[in-house]
Amino acid sequence: MYKLPMQAFVKFTFCTLVIGNFAQGKTIEKIEVRAERIVKGSLDVSSNVHVFNADDISKLNVDSLDELIKLVPNFNMQALTGDYSYFQVRGLPRNYEQPTLNVYIDGVPHSSLYGLNIPLYNIDTVEFIKGPQGNYFGKNTRDGIILINTKQLIDDTQLNISLSQAELDHKQLKFNLDTLISDKYLSVSFGGVATQQEGTVYNSLLDNYVDPIDEYEAYAKLNFINDELSASLIYSQLEKNNGLAPYISSERPLKDGSDLTIELDEENSFEQQQKQWALTIGWEQDNYSVKSISSYTQTESAAQFDADFSSLPYGKYLTNINEKDAYQEITASILSEKQNWIFGLSFNNNIQKGQNKYPLLITSVLADIERTTSLAYFDVNWQLFDHTVLQFGTRYFKEDITAITEYENPAIATPSVKTQGLHSQSDSRFLSKAALNYQLTDHQHIYFSYGEGYLSAGSSWLNESIDVTTLSRTGTGTNYQPELSSNYEFGYKADLHSLNSHFEITWFNTTVDGYQHFELSPYGISEVIEVDKVQSQGFDFIWFSNLTEQLTWQITAGKHNAHIQDCDACGSNKTGIQVNDSVPYTPTQNINNTLNFTQVISDSMLFDISFVWLHVGEMPLDFAGNYHQPSYNQYDANLTFSYEQNWKLSLWGKNITDKRAQQFMISMPGGQLASYIKPKQLGLTLSFQF
Repeated sequence: MYKLPMQAFVKFTFCTLVIGNFAQGKTIEKIEVRAERIVKGSLDVSSNVHVFNADDISKLNVDSLDELIKLVPNFNMQALTGDYSYFQVRGLPRNYEQPTLNVYIDGVPHSSLYGLNIPLYNIDTVEFIKGPQGNYFGKNTRDGIILINTKQLIDDTQLNISLSQAELDHKQLKFNLDTLISDKYLSVSFGGVATQQEGTVYNSLLDNYVDPIDEYEAYAKLNFINDELSASLIYSQLEKNNGLAPYISSERPLKDGSDLTIELDEENSFEQQQKQWALTIGWEQDNYSVKSISSYTQTESAAQFDADFSSLPYGKYLTNINEKDAYQEITASILSEKQNWIFGLSFNNNIQKGQNKYPLLITSVLADIERTTSLAYFDVNWQLFDHTVLQFGTRYFKEDITAITEYENPAIATPSVKTQGLHSQSDSRFLSKAALNYQLTDHQHIYFSYGEGYLSAGSSWLNESIDVTTLSRTGTGTNYQPELSSNYEFGYKADLHSLNSHFEITWFNTTVDGYQHFELSPYGISEVIEVDKVQSQGFDFIWFSNLTEQLTWQITAGKHNAHIQDCDACGSNKTGIQVNDSVPYTPTQNINNTLNFTQVISDSMLFDISFVWLHVGEMPLDFAGNYHQPSYNQYDANLTFSYEQNWKLSLWGKNITDKRAQQFMISMPGGQLASYIKPKQLGLTLSFQF
């Protein structure tokens, strides 16, 4: 597992001496990644990649993607129950309604903001790729990609079950069964995870919790493989019956361990059902391979929440979204001694039908939005000399968007109570990437890379566009344009076998052109302000070391200065942001220190303990700099006893000091509301493998 915190730079000399004293540890294993569409060693990949394997996830007792992300430098995720999940990489701004990077599970895209905080089970590896060098993965790779790779074909029957019980009345069941049907060629897998939890924010007015969790996900997978041909057919189903949006007033300061409470006169709830089919077919012979990925996903989401997030009698909002997503991709690779070629075509059709109602004011919205995305790309790795590899590639991207909307608003009957509109836009462009990877020694590489990224345009149907000159409703949503990014990286990677360590440091300079900032005007009208350029510069630092046969240490650190670089529209009264303002909702630095100690007690018993110390730097909560979350420390621990490699009992704690740290803030008529990181949980997990 590659990741490294930063107090290191104050104690770096001391740490190096300590590592030298423990140089008799286990040998560093070679890490292989799929970040460039083919399996490669991490040293050969000319971009910043962080990899977690199944053993890492187990030792850290990580259940979901947001828990894993906090261990990655310059990576942040706001995951709120029943609400959108937002990624922010290297401090760059999030988009109002689209992810700035995509998540892929075994090559199948998952792009709904309601479903990005994916539960982790049956995992082989998770790869975090920063920067848009992975731009051949499709749309919305402005800031990077996340690849989740599940466990593949086995050669016997295996059953895994785990049961967890923790504070907040947390209960969780995970299971996975793999078995062969036909000798070595055909296997089947079943698995799932079910979670219940009472919630973290108490609604004192209705005597219940705002954000309880009750959800499950299950899948069935049929695998076929022989010498040249492989195929897998997967069906998965997700169902959520949760609470929604755990916000409380931010005006009163909270101490560690303080209760989180709010008064709402309406219930907050979120229900979601998702079904997905995916078919993957691969053919491989000698140095040639072809792969096809087909998927179809249908998602239905329904939410209701208190309109004003207070006890005032302003009623509730009702929202329903029905989404259908079809995806097809074909890739081919040609591998030779000096050159590796990769070609690909992909097609994505997304249809979204949405309805929003505010019964108190008899307002409603209906929307029909279709987005079609086509992509063609190629990439080549060319070994110029014995130690030098040149990589370059490009993709051609084309996207068409059509939005049909209907609004009903008797409070603003201009030009009429009901308005209708049609908005369409298209965009096409070439996006390029290039890199140079130089091998200093067998286990040390330096690289320089450049990549261009893209974030799709769209139409935010929940907000009707209004002509500010006539104060007349247009019948169309608040439309926004695409965002483009460019990223330069210079890095050094090394497997330092003499120290049983992996070391990596990356310097980056990333810009986003045309950032689409949503702003609420003094008239209560939602507008989009185009910020010409946002820039972020900084570094990612990683150290992983086997100090002894029993003790491993990892430290990751990240720092950035993401800020508004250029903004012609910022001088007007329309927006409160200014040049040099820091980008909000992401810490300016983070440091992760993790120690793992493993001790064999007997031939049948094993003892394992992991301790995580996470330092999160100061985080602005608005562009103007009026609100900040001060820096803080968070501590997690996991103690596991294993018996006969079949039974495991884990005692674990997350956010042990019960830190109350804000992660997001919104403005409401009654004041500022904030969401907080997850409170303390102490629990135990019993696992069985047969």
